[in-house]
Amino acid sequence: MNTSATGGFLQPEPGLARSDIERLIGDVIAGITGLPRDLVRERIAVPQADPETGATWCSFGITKRSESKSQVRHYETEDGQGMSRVLTLETLTVPASFFGPACEDMALKLKAGLHISQNREPLWHANIALVQAGDVITPPASSAPGVPDDLRWSGRADLTLTFRRGPSSPQGKAAEGTVAITHAEQPDCGIRGN
Repeated sequence: MNTSATGGFLQPEPGLARSDIERLIGDVIAGITGLPRDLVRERIAVPQADPETGATWCSFGITKRSESKSQVRHYETEDGQGMSRVLTLETLTVPASFFGPACEDMALKLKAGLHISQNREPLWHANIALVQAGDVITPPASSAPGVPDDLRWSGRADLTLTFRRGPSSPQGKAAEGTVAITHAEQPDCGIRGN
């Protein structure tokens, strides 16, 4: 691993993988709505069998990850060693679509349930906070020509969730975004910023 003294690229500690974040959000959706976890599905996942006709289910996924703010903090130690921490606050856009006869009720239940702090606790442990649960939108039912009545959707309700995610610090590991920096005795460029 490189340091400032050895030169080369410095790599920040990796954060939670997308699949881990989506698994956590799926658990929260299932917990709040009461839907079985196998009926709360990530949009990008291993193909699964279609839910039974008449079942209410949810499809969700992270569609946008944008960096809201980022800063670098440097921490100096007495021995000249130091570390910098890149603090990145990331905004996650997560559309959730509910299908089935109770689709709108489930979307409204999720929206209201996310405002209860106890329901957001699993997110806090991963340093994820709710920013907004948007409007519940019910697009027209599927009415494609030639689709038999028993195969048409019985309803759909869409809800966009917005979360803010900060760097996490797993037990016993360096915080995400932490980069160890060792100062060289003589700066190569003649400029020293501390």
